[in-house]
Amino acid sequence: MRKRGRTRKAGALAAAGITATVLAAGGAATAYATSRTPPPSYVTAAVGSHPVVQTLQATGTTEPSTSATVSFAVSGTVATVPVHLGDKVTKGQVLATLDTTSLKYALATAEAQVANANLTLTQAESGQVSATSTATSAKTSSTGTGSTPGSGSAPTSSKTSAGTGSTTGTAKSSGSTTSGSGSTAAVAAAQKRLVATVRQTDSALASAKTDLATATTLCLTQTSPTPTGTPTGTPTDTATTCAQAQQSVLLDESQLFTLQQGMAGQETALNNLLASHATSTGTAAAGKSAAATSSAATAAVTATHSSTVSASSTTPAVSAAQLAADQAAIDAAKASLVVAQQQLSEATIVSPFTGVVSSVGLTVGQQATAGSATTTVDVIDPTGHGVTLSVDVTKIPQIKVGQKATVVPDGSATPLAATVSYVAAAPATTGSTAYTVQLAFVSNPTTLRYGIQAAVTITTGQAANALAVPTSAVNHRGTLAYVLVPNGSTTKAQIITVGAVGAVYTQVTQGLNAGQKVVLANPNQAIPTSTITGRIARITGGVTNTTGLLGASTGSTAGAPGTRPGG
Repeated sequence: MRKRGRTRKAGALAAAGITATVLAAGGAATAYATSRTPPPSYVTAAVGSHPVVQTLQATGTTEPSTSATVSFAVSGTVATVPVHLGDKVTKGQVLATLDTTSLKYALATAEAQVANANLTLTQAESGQVSATSTATSAKTSSTGTGSTPGSGSAPTSSKTSAGTGSTTGTAKSSGSTTSGSGSTAAVAAAQKRLVATVRQTDSALASAKTDLATATTLCLTQTSPTPTGTPTGTPTDTATTCAQAQQSVLLDESQLFTLQQGMAGQETALNNLLASHATSTGTAAAGKSAAATSSAATAAVTATHSSTVSASSTTPAVSAAQLAADQAAIDAAKASLVVAQQQLSEATIVSPFTGVVSSVGLTVGQQATAGSATTTVDVIDPTGHGVTLSVDVTKIPQIKVGQKATVVPDGSATPLAATVSYVAAAPATTGSTAYTVQLAFVSNPTTLRYGIQAAVTITTGQAANALAVPTSAVNHRGTLAYVLVPNGSTTKAQIITVGAVGAVYTQVTQGLNAGQKVVLANPNQAIPTSTITGRIARITGGVTNTTGLLGASTGSTAGAPGTRPGG
């Protein structure tokens, strides 16, 4: 009996030991299981075809599609202002006028200057021709006098008469007269050529000055433009226009140089003709002195010749340079006349189109300054509207003329279709980074008033069936864009090239294939408590135990991979 009891007791102890062992083993297993970190579980998405729409949102202001600020181009005293605020005006209707008394006087003065300049040139041309003709006459008379002694040298013969000598003199005079006519014609022809060249030179110089001013304005506008009004169409390519204007200036300078060379040569030719005739005149005078002692008849002829030569010596010899200067004076006087005529016409300002007067900054008796920004009359077209907005320099490369947009004015829930009609080439003001962009409505909203704020959405890019990934999967580091793709129990970075970036999907043009998986997030990553840190985590994805870009381990540090749009 005693032995059996000891056996039962030993069995109970053994069972208790086994149970303790099992419990101990189970506790150890449980402790091991709970101490292990579960493997990361990633949320992924497949690369596929999706419509992508990239937009830019901004706030704009409604404005008249056509407006004009009209001011006087010449200074003066305001004489009449026949319009008032709110008046309807038609194209060409008078808005205001200036007192034209001083302008009419300036016009009359300019006309008188043109007349005096023309008279001076006529006298100069006549003086040159008269001097040439007189010199020829002197030469002819000298030839006739030389024949007279031949007839008077035989006083012992009664048959010999002055008629013979006169006949001989007449024959020689005929030849001399012909030569003289030719010389006079040559001078007149040279004058005409020189005057015509001077006119062409003055005209080319005026064109060169105009083209130079145009090129200067365009090229300055290309670098720092100042908007002067609301454009109604696509702006001209300023870079091309600047280059073309500079080329025109070079052509003008080349033409002007050629004309100036020709004018110098013609002046020299005309001066040579005048000098030649002056020399001929001096020779004829010497012949006249030798013949003066022959006889009484000869003395009479010589006296006539002497008076002619004396008259020719009082005729002023006008140089070719003076003749050219006289013609240039005429051209300058005519230019002043054109300016005076233009200023008189600019004493009246008219409406450039049919519209409504929106502002009047002129009163009768007021002194108006040319080109003033305050003494003006503003006219708008109330039936057409557009939208003007400012876009930062970082966004302006996305906007192009012709892009579609929607406009939702304040107080309205109906979007209005519009298109981009104008993109400024430079900031609106010096030192600013805001560029002016203007929209035109597709259908004219006649009930819309200008000056209203509006929400603007511009479609800057889109693709119908693009290879795309969710925008939240795209990461950025500098100029590189990349996504994280599963790589066993971790991830790896895959550099991609993106196209249009929408709110939901981003177009991928290179780096991925359809059906590939990209990582969106790791749900095992704890959400940070800090708001700023939390946003960084959402932007970067907060992926743990991953291989970052270029092999760098991201670990669990929030924000390590970079930034992601749309976070």
